[in-house]
Amino acid sequence: SGSQLQEYRAHRYLGNNIQTAGNHAGALPHLQRARALAVEIYGEGHRSSLTVAGSLAISQARLGMNAEADARIEAALASAE
Repeated sequence: SGSQLQEYRAHRYLGNNIQTAGNHAGALPHLQRARALAVEIYGEGHRSSLTVAGSLAISQARLGMNAEADARIEAALASAE
């Protein structure tokens, strides 16, 4: 729906901007929500879902959540094939 798409975009932009400012902990909830919405709206393998997954993995890795980041990238790669 239109409101879901607006929410996705808002969380994606907020998460990316907060991440760019170096606040990975602050970016994490926005990127997680954007990822969930992207999958719901577009599906797992869509470029928007994959892009947000990559951003989420970057913040996870920067926060020392390496297992989660690796799993996120592996899942994104598998769904892109």
